[in-house]
Amino acid sequence: MITMLEAIRRDCVVLLERALLHNQLVMFGEDGCGQHGRAEFPVYSEVTAISVNLTADDNDDPSDIHGIVILHMPDYDAGRQGHAMTDQNLRISLNRCLDAAAIDRAAIDWADISLQGQQAVVLSIDVSLLMDWV
Repeated sequence: MITMLEAIRRDCVVLLERALLHNQLVMFGEDGCGQHGRAEFPVYSEVTAISVNLTADDNDDPSDIHGIVILHMPDYDAGRQGHAMTDQNLRISLNRCLDAAAIDRAAIDWADISLQGQQAVVLSIDVSLLMDWV
């Protein structure tokens, strides 16, 4: 038997995969001109996998569920494209995908900078908004 938290995590994965999996996201530095990277042209990175991790303060209350989503993108290199969190082009690409899947843009935000890595962009998710509970 799966827990409520696991069932919600699986639902989150399905929604995010529908919106983002195998889509290309464009990155080109903070100001759109590669200021914080060394790429001379925009870089398009395909989301090849999505991982979702959820935690709950209180398993009986779904509104207390917090999560992160990891977008695995093998072509992403922070040194080349600049840091993802400062890239407005990446945010525009994400918003386009979320809009197409009818997901509230506010459901996804940047995760703590300490969680960011190479070949992946880490985002925080508001599970209540993602699941359209509010």
